Amino acid sequence: AAAEAGAACLRMPLVDYLLQRGADPDGRAGTQSPLRATLALLAWLLATRNPSRLLHVGLAMILGGALGNLWDRWHWSKVRDFILVYTGEPGAESFKWPNFNVADSLIVVGVAFVMWDALFGSTAKRDKARALERAAAAEGSAS
Repeated sequence: AAAEAGAACLRMPLVDYLLQRGADPDGRAGTQSPLRATLALLAWLLATRNPSRLLHVGLAMILGGALGNLWDRWHWSKVRDFILVYTGEPGAESFKWPNFNVADSLIVVGVAFVMWDALFGSTAKRDKARALERAAAAEGSAS
């Protein structure tokens, strides 16, 4: 309607493709990029030598959520969001969070775990290793 009124319309083909605008009628063409990202994530999970359990749990949660959303896209031609959080009476909500599903929750919590590990996990391990080195050096000099 806005384009008909003479307003300029900015089209971004890559964004349109990723958001499945104008995708094929059954909606399965938009699974290629998420599938590639899921395979890359699986490769990262299998190849990582990081001993952090938090990183592995976070990556597994992201992978599980991505696979759940891919299944929805393939089977239902869209992601089915079925959890609705709001306050107030239905229809007259004072606060309404966007609909989401369990897979979305797994992805969000998994990303939080990976970020936490990236920001604080290795630093804490390094600090602990340095403290152990100092303690060992102090014991060695005391002997």
